[in-house]
Amino acid sequence: MRTYLTVWRLPSAPVLLLSGFAGRLPSAMVPLALLLMVQQQTGSYAVAGLAAATLGIAMAVMAPVLGRLADRRGPRGVLFAEAALYPLMLALLVAVVLGGAPTAAVIAASAAAGASTPLVSGTVRALWSRVDLAVRPTAYALDATATELVFVAGPTTVAAITVFASPAWAVAVAGALAVGGTLGIATSGAMRAWVPAGGPRTGLFTTVLAPGMPRVLLSGSALMLGFGALEVAVPAFADAAGSPGLSGVLLAVWSLGSVAGGLWFGARVVSVSLPRQYRWGLLGVTIGLVPLATVDSPWVLGALLFLG
Repeated sequence: MRTYLTVWRLPSAPVLLLSGFAGRLPSAMVPLALLLMVQQQTGSYAVAGLAAATLGIAMAVMAPVLGRLADRRGPRGVLFAEAALYPLMLALLVAVVLGGAPTAAVIAASAAAGASTPLVSGTVRALWSRVDLAVRPTAYALDATATELVFVAGPTTVAAITVFASPAWAVAVAGALAVGGTLGIATSGAMRAWVPAGGPRTGLFTTVLAPGMPRVLLSGSALMLGFGALEVAVPAFADAAGSPGLSGVLLAVWSLGSVAGGLWFGARVVSVSLPRQYRWGLLGVTIGLVPLATVDSPWVLGALLFLG
């Protein structure tokens, strides 16, 4: 743990970790809250899953565009604009869903909210890339672990708010956290010291078509598709088992296992090459998730999610 303390003592590290945590929480809260909110309004997990998937796809499509804009003009302006626009799009999304609008309007509002999601993860990781090379791998490991904690706290928070209020209130809390975290990063010392990297302008797909990148994007997309499907399947499973309130807890337990593994792995010095680590990691994920299809008890599912 001493290596993690070294990272914590870096200038602006506490701000990046804490504001980054708050700014990333909506990515774990809004999809689940949207899923529950739409399901309650329509009675259909198919429509709810489509809305949540549209939200995620819009985020994925816009992130490279916003990242490119941030690289060219600096990320502060982008973050300030997103901090202003995102809560408005979330408010529109809640109004459309609770107002009983047609499915097409719900999907369109989901896309707008996803596209306006603040570029917190990309900005924080770009700032970590500028720290001392000797501690950079540990900084990335700590940042990854903090991201996993987001997926512990996010679903748990949504579950608690849904029990005591409603999914719409969970969306509102997520919007407030996003604004606070985004503004914290935008006004941090590390951001004020940002100097745009020089270099020639390249085509839109230059990075995507770089050697090896298509394979990484394909495998990463398949992995995230599986995770996204599981985030819809777990609430449906809990609902079918008669315990809908457990959906957020089960998702949190899943991420808690990932936090434990991430902390253990991040503190180790691994001599195996990154490509081989990646292949072994994918195999481990596959082995860990296959047994989920065989269970019918939420408690057994929680145990397997933690191990997986």
